[in-house]
Amino acid sequence: MTTHTPENFSVLTGQAYYCSFITPDSYKGGPKTYKGRLLIAEDEATDLIQYLDNLTDSHVDELKKENPKKRININPMYTYMDQFPGMIAVSFKQLAEVPTKDGGIWEPKIAIYDAKAKKDNKIKSIPNGSTIKVSWQPRSWYVPGNSMCGIKMQPIGVQIINLETELEGGDSNPFTEVTGQGVYEAQAHQENTKGEDLFSDTTEDEPTGSDF
Repeated sequence: MTTHTPENFSVLTGQAYYCSFITPDSYKGGPKTYKGRLLIAEDEATDLIQYLDNLTDSHVDELKKENPKKRININPMYTYMDQFPGMIAVSFKQLAEVPTKDGGIWEPKIAIYDAKAKKDNKIKSIPNGSTIKVSWQPRSWYVPGNSMCGIKMQPIGVQIINLETELEGGDSNPFTEVTGQGVYEAQAHQENTKGEDLFSDTTEDEPTGSDF
């Protein structure tokens, strides 16, 4: 069952954390999956947290009516991570290959856009800490065997706002700059400084939606 998402929560903005929205990831030989976490400042996500709690509670209430004698276990829609105090993490997931009723396979793709809202087919990965927007839809699920339920957040599209932002805490850079003749400098950064600025159109007046 797909649940309608209010417009102000249908696109969330935050910082990327281990996102595989471009190339699906396979964990320990499991099914290929588009997935990733979005880190959002808790003090900016009060309304979002309330919305996610209400969404989960409504799903649980329906299941309790259908299964009055069972204890329903809940997989939360957001979590707190010790290495990122003051942030909440929401997780997105979409199978890269979905069996259809007619025996076929549907292969969804996550649309990637740059900061100017133009489709970007050249970007290869999304570094941790990048500022991104994720368009998503909720889908409720329930496993009768263990009475576990939740609301899966399925990504539809991702907009890359800034690849250069960094996370405070977590995987910080332990190194300092080394200067001198012959030192190595990544060519990608030198080339990017000569290219078009993809992020210049993103301003403070641009609506960012609500982050989870």
